[in-house]
Amino acid sequence: DHAGRYSNVVTINGRWEIKFKVRTGERIRLRLINTANAQIFGLKFEGHDPWRVAVDGQTVTPIRIGSNHVIVAQGSRIDLVVYVRQQGCGV
Repeated sequence: DHAGRYSNVVTINGRWEIKFKVRTGERIRLRLINTANAQIFGLKFEGHDPWRVAVDGQTVTPIRIGSNHVIVAQGSRIDLVVYVRQQGCGV
């Protein structure tokens, strides 16, 4: 069975909860790396405006994703530029 191991806790850099302060109108760049070998992650950016700018380390034409799901497949990377639209909203 190659379904991988599913769990109810997902960690980021070994931590299950990460918070950092951002200001409304600020622009941040994120590199999301899915190191899981059998699990796809779908992320929503509620209250923010993400743009995809690179996939697997290769620059792509920037594409606005909006607050829709950002899909990160097993073993892949995606770079986003996120425009913070609302303070206090999370990912």
